[in-house]
Amino acid sequence: MIETISQALAPIIFVTALGWCAGRWGILQQTASKPLATFVVTFALPIALLLAAAKTRPEQILNLPYVATLASGLIGI
Repeated sequence: MIETISQALAPIIFVTALGWCAGRWGILQQTASKPLATFVVTFALPIALLLAAAKTRPEQILNLPYVATLASGLIGI
């Protein structure tokens, strides 16, 4: 499951790092960072997570102990 999540998030992290490097080296202006971040959060992340979930077997997604732990942690916080 961790492998699936990391494969889904790797492109997002790569694009974010690419945007940071472009801003740091002056390739993009600072005003371009907001549209880039909006694109990543609004489009790229949901699509990457949807594709990862579509490729995963249902048994892995519906792991009851994992879901119970996640739910109790979210409710506890």
